Amino acid sequence: MAMGPWSYVLLLSSTALIVGVFIQRKLNELPELATKADQEYDYIIIGGGSAGCVLANRLSEDFSKKILLLEAGHDDRNHPTVSIPARAFESAHSEIDWDYYTVPQKHALKAFKNQTGWWHRGKILGGTSNVNEMIYTRGLPKDYDSWNIQGWTFQDVLPYFLKSEDNENADFVKTGFHKMGGPLKVGRSKTHSLTNFLVRAGKEMGYKIIDINSQWSEGFVEVQSTLRKGIRQSASRAFLYPVLYRKNLDVLTDSLATQIVFNGKRAVGVKFERNGTLTTVRAKQEVLLSAGTVGSAQLLLLSGIGPKEHLEKLKIPVVADLPVGDNLQDRMTYEFPIAIKPAISITQEKLESFWEQVKYKLVGKGMLASPNGVEVVAFTNSVTNSEKDWPDLQLQFKGMLHGESYGNMLGLSNETLSEISARRAFKEGMACFSSGLRPRSRGSLRLLNTDPRSQPLIDPNYLAYEEDVEVILTGVKLCKKLLDMPSMKQIEAVYAEGPTTACSGFLSGSDDYWRCMIRGRAQPVFSPVGTCRMGDVKQADTVVDPELRVKGLKALRVVDSSVIPSIISGATNIPTIMIAERAADLIKRNKVADS
Repeated sequence: MAMGPWSYVLLLSSTALIVGVFIQRKLNELPELATKADQEYDYIIIGGGSAGCVLANRLSEDFSKKILLLEAGHDDRNHPTVSIPARAFESAHSEIDWDYYTVPQKHALKAFKNQTGWWHRGKILGGTSNVNEMIYTRGLPKDYDSWNIQGWTFQDVLPYFLKSEDNENADFVKTGFHKMGGPLKVGRSKTHSLTNFLVRAGKEMGYKIIDINSQWSEGFVEVQSTLRKGIRQSASRAFLYPVLYRKNLDVLTDSLATQIVFNGKRAVGVKFERNGTLTTVRAKQEVLLSAGTVGSAQLLLLSGIGPKEHLEKLKIPVVADLPVGDNLQDRMTYEFPIAIKPAISITQEKLESFWEQVKYKLVGKGMLASPNGVEVVAFTNSVTNSEKDWPDLQLQFKGMLHGESYGNMLGLSNETLSEISARRAFKEGMACFSSGLRPRSRGSLRLLNTDPRSQPLIDPNYLAYEEDVEVILTGVKLCKKLLDMPSMKQIEAVYAEGPTTACSGFLSGSDDYWRCMIRGRAQPVFSPVGTCRMGDVKQADTVVDPELRVKGLKALRVVDSSVIPSIISGATNIPTIMIAERAADLIKRNKVADS
């Protein structure tokens, strides 16, 4: 007998429910996390983000060593929606978001409330790899070669990228720049038809379609992402879940490290707070700090490692006078909104629709499997770039048109929110984001007070150099040029906003108008690096040596994005995983970290 439409709907719903229950049951079958710490471990890892999860996996391979991983946030298994790619920003301003804000910016964020910028950082096991856009980019070879640090050239670090990777594309693997079999699953999610139009438009503009994680550096890129079968592949899922059964590994969530304990110049333990109780645990071999660009710098300062004058002002006993918190870098991006006619973009209504829900739960496909709408990016050169084989500009194409809710999440001013409300007139659209890859501007991080629960003073000093504005301006012009391509005309793509009040003193569409708009509306990219700079121990501006050991101290390393000397061309999650892979090898070779 033929199945009626409602019977078919019921069958799909039931099947989707069963699949969802099965997936959650598999998560529940994983071992429970620790509820308390032992008195002593060989290695204590502070921070269960991307780097911390890698370290926990690799160091616990030696069953003779006891490892403790401390994470301030919750167990991510209790937050199953983070695994759904299109829901990347639903964690914004929640209990699993550190919800950092910069101090008011002098040169940027003029269209934001109080001229402050919001930083979305994951306060959850897996860290920001559980809330980011999942883009798999390593950075460009020249990024690493320019550091001029022994052991950290691109050829030195490429094996560590490959060690982690499990790429589903056999053709990519044949090139030698990718690998199968690692813990981190990498794939593609082609969930909206806009991708095809964007790729064709890139060709019409004269660009090649490239794999940015290979020998090519300029062109349009069909994004590779840390996802598989529609599920986010966070660092916790990739590196931690498979080893939770190890008896020599304890993972404590909801545990905020408050201080590194020293005996003279040697790190001997960590103080942390859990459920209102302060505990001290000892480290027999090393303390490994992997709390991120903000968290690692903050904890070092709280522990007496940082600029002497700043520490003395807060009456913190000085353990080491080092430039912790200096060299802070982050990129900015400007959103160029585009309206289109065909119903092929991602909208909130579609994401919440019955069919998209069923499609995702049944086969892990559809719009909910999209890496937050980002499926195409481009790397190219600005007018200010003198090194044409080292692009300094990225365009990121997102298959959705953002409105007031997105702007409100970012912290745009009420006046600006009112202006972007005009986008409501368009039901379908996308965004072209223009981002400078290597900004010259440098900022700093300092403590507000000695309370480890207080947010530090974060000052990225955005757009302090005019050159940083000019790079983004080049990208805006390319976004405009994109609209003239035949493939974009086919979908009737047009700029989705009119002139703004804030920049009304300039001719709409002129270079000065866009410069004004960039200083007003360009937003943080959430890829901060540099506060615990790696480099030669003889350099006054470095915090850790090339083996990531804190200068002048023993048994303490920093292993995360904070050690990156100059920002990577692209997202920082994958470089952070690489740093941890290399650090694990360094730690295994050297039993005690002495610099």
